[in-house]
Formats: sequence, structure tokens, C-alpha cells
Amino acid sequence: MKTRLAMILALSLLASLVLAPAALAKSTNQVDHWEQLNPGFECTKIEMDEDAGPTWISDDEYALVVLKSSRNNDEFRPVEQFEDVTTKSGKDISHIITCRDLDGDDLDGDD
Repeated sequence: MKTRLAMILALSLLASLVLAPAALAKSTNQVDHWEQLNPGFECTKIEMDEDAGPTWISDDEYALVVLKSSRNNDEFRPVEQFEDVTTKSGKDISHIITCRDLDGDDLDGDD
């Protein structure tokens, strides 16, 4: 009985070590993750086509833009309208997280 309990505990620990990084990676794909890291931000997720390429031209001003490519999250702060942002790996963008600062701070840092 003690051996079975020890084995169950060991397997549970092993499973948590294996699954935790996967769960963390998935959370960075969600707007909630970026809003929690940046209080006062409101974020939106943009899904990209398979042939999106590694560069995106910003459609507006953002306090934060996150380009997701492969396993990478490339952060850009701030991003101006019509600015080109490119993945550091050169891989195609799978999705983009854009965030606005709801506290009203402008992008150049002047109050």
C-alpha cells in the first residue's frame, strides 16, 4: 500500500513537471496573460493566415505588440501606426497580441 501511494505521488510530481511548461506556454497565447503582466492594458488577439510572413505593419498605435512565431513571443514597446514589426527569428507570425494603455499614457512617455 505504501509503495503504491509513493508511486502515485511520484507520477503526480513527474506529470506536473512535464505539463507545467506547456500550460505556461499556452497562457502567453491569451490576452489575459498580457493584461495581468501589464495592469491598465487592454489587449486583443489577431489570428494570422498561414502565409502571413514574419512582418506585420501596425494598423494603429499600441503600448505593446507581441508577435507569436513558433515558440517565440517577441515584444515591441511602443509601436506607432504603420510601423513594421518583424519576428526576431524570421519565422512566420501565427498570431499577434496588441495592447492599449487604458491609463491614458501616451506612447512617447510624455505626460
